[in-house]
Amino acid sequence: MDSTPFSLSACGVNRHHWYPNGDLIIVNTLPGSTYQLFRIHKSLLMRYSPVFARNLHAAKEIRNGILVHRVEEQPRSIDALFRCLYQPSVKPFKDTDIVAYEELLDLCIKYQILSVVKRIVTHFHAYYPATLRQWDWNEAKLIYASSQCGFDLEEYFPEPIAMIQLARKHHIHSLLPIAFYYLSTINPNCEYADRTIRSGRNSVESQAHLRAGRCSARWRDLQPDDCSRLLHGKNTIACHVLNDFLVVPTCEDRHCFHERSQLHKSIIEEAIMDRDVLLALKRGLYNLSPAGTFQGVCVNCRHTLGVSIEKRREGLWLDLPALFGLLECRSAWSRLVVNTGHGSVSGQASN
Repeated sequence: MDSTPFSLSACGVNRHHWYPNGDLIIVNTLPGSTYQLFRIHKSLLMRYSPVFARNLHAAKEIRNGILVHRVEEQPRSIDALFRCLYQPSVKPFKDTDIVAYEELLDLCIKYQILSVVKRIVTHFHAYYPATLRQWDWNEAKLIYASSQCGFDLEEYFPEPIAMIQLARKHHIHSLLPIAFYYLSTINPNCEYADRTIRSGRNSVESQAHLRAGRCSARWRDLQPDDCSRLLHGKNTIACHVLNDFLVVPTCEDRHCFHERSQLHKSIIEEAIMDRDVLLALKRGLYNLSPAGTFQGVCVNCRHTLGVSIEKRREGLWLDLPALFGLLECRSAWSRLVVNTGHGSVSGQASN
């Protein structure tokens, strides 16, 4: 820790976290950055962090009658930490800023501030859940956002490759299956670093980006092993719709058979167009409904096919770790899905 003498008056004051009745001054002495002062309440920090509690008990530096403790951390991470402690209902960063959240997560793990760690992991699980119903809800929001703005969906959803790297680094295995699945739906030609800054809805770059895929990813950061997992998973997932699972041997109605064949064809076309088998199967369910396209399917087959499609979606969801070769999280994912239920939105876990 830097013990170089310094003047409080020469340091920058963080106006968000300078409480006149605070009894502790945190000085950020990160090399290469301007020293920054935070005046907070010692009891709050000691309550949430056993590491800070030990350090503050041993601290002896006093300035103007106030205890001073030095840290070497990213200024925005320190600011975000105190924001989380003083204003728990306020999010410290934009939802999709994985880099900033990862810096804060590293800080909280270092100082064992488990309440904030849990909040960050819960935040990630809101986007990459362990329940199919929550994922359907997330996709519905993405589709709505696409219909409203047409592009820039990076602003609505955390980028999956960065999420995969974060999940591996911190052993948050329950984020991996759906992060890989979401990555499999993104066009490899859409590189996150190459996305244009779009000033208008009708720019050529924007429309080309929209046609190429729903969103972009940091493809250049994808590790070779993860690339192999992704390719294997995409090929295996395709079998969930290419194989004819809409056969009803007991039905001999030729018109119903034709409608079932057309339904299967439409599901395959949707899966190819959107690269999203779960969404294609969901749309197939809608097309079987009274408001859907295929009204020629008989009543008995309509029920049988609906059950078949639901089981196919649930089976695909449960098998995501195996499909992408994520052996480290297969058992945890299975327990998580079974315990929360395919239709439950609550009950997320961090590992």
